[in-house]
Amino acid sequence: MFAELGALSNFTFLEGASHPREIVEAAKALGMPAIGIADRNSVAGLVRGMVAAEQAGIRFVPGIRLCLHDGAEYLAWPADRAAWGRLCRMLSAARMEGEKGETCLTRDMLRAHAEGSVMARLPPAQVTADVARSLRADAQALRQKLALPLFCAVDHRCRGDDQARLDALAAIGLPLIAAGGVRYHAAARRRVADVLAAIRLGTTVEALGYAAEPNAEAQLLAPAEVARRPCAWWKPAASRCATCPTSIRTRSSIPAARRSRPWTRASRRRRAIAGRVACRPRSRGRSRMSCASSRRWTTRPIS
Repeated sequence: MFAELGALSNFTFLEGASHPREIVEAAKALGMPAIGIADRNSVAGLVRGMVAAEQAGIRFVPGIRLCLHDGAEYLAWPADRAAWGRLCRMLSAARMEGEKGETCLTRDMLRAHAEGSVMARLPPAQVTADVARSLRADAQALRQKLALPLFCAVDHRCRGDDQARLDALAAIGLPLIAAGGVRYHAAARRRVADVLAAIRLGTTVEALGYAAEPNAEAQLLAPAEVARRPCAWWKPAASRCATCPTSIRTRSSIPAARRSRPWTRASRRRRAIAGRVACRPRSRGRSRMSCASSRRWTTRPIS
């Protein structure tokens, strides 16, 4: 059965038009066996997606949409803790190298940190000979590092040339998987997506032109609706869903009894300060102006 594994949430700023909880609840209502969220160079929405999936009783597949500096995009699903650590360190290093708000992620960095992950390349709209060579080169370079062979992620957006595009991608030789085309959970959010695109491009909704959503096919589709599409491109997704990771166990050095207490950073800081020094307040005889100009506290060690 089909399941979307690379949906964008509103944590992809000015692009995703639905909250992770809305995506998870919509997937549950549509009868999907699993749902995956993969935001652009970020894991910010995964925690909310995991919590919503646990409450809804649906399998959750955490992922990342890696956008390289040269424009190439990949969906990545780390298979274990070590793979998650490698990708997170890579994203941190890429953010340190780029300007504020940008991620300078290179292809060499991706290949150096791809070990233990399941990945799918998101091809561009136009499939040319250069795109085919690039896909084959990526598959060859990542074959010894990935947990599974490199996939090619495709979507069906009813643009009129979908069948020809899918046939060209299938001829490259990479296994196809249906993922990465969802921006919102319901068709009603199409207008919100257009408003976000206008803000991102610095224009108005009326002047978006071809940058606007041509239809509402970027919504979350039911498995039965995907099965009725006039091509068989979606079938590999059904057999590949079970191979993707669902959750990663977390380890903590704090005992379970202490983790259940409502510890906060402020309370820990207050207790740490109280254990070292005792603060003596200012004298009430001082004027308000003098208190504002001199904010010194006298301290004495606790005997």
